[in-house]
Amino acid sequence: MPNTCVDCIEEHYKEEARICGNSKQSTMRDKNIRDMEIATIKKYIGALKQEFSNPRILEIGCGNGYTAEEITKEYDVDLTCIDYCNDMIEIAKKRNV
Repeated sequence: MPNTCVDCIEEHYKEEARICGNSKQSTMRDKNIRDMEIATIKKYIGALKQEFSNPRILEIGCGNGYTAEEITKEYDVDLTCIDYCNDMIEIAKKRNV
């Protein structure tokens, strides 16, 4: 049983990793919202690419790496991803993004 807020957060994301794995619905069950979120992020990256040839991007809270994978399908960028949960990071690493 978690005994601190930090423990509760960690347990939440471990459970999310266990339930959702590499699904696009990890941390966002609504597929339409996830697609709109990614489309918006890509729009901003497209604008960055007009100003900088190879922008450096930091994704904080990358979860299972789904968004990062979708970004790298369309854009060649220097993308660094970090997350709070090691279980999520392990899933993201398998995406090779």
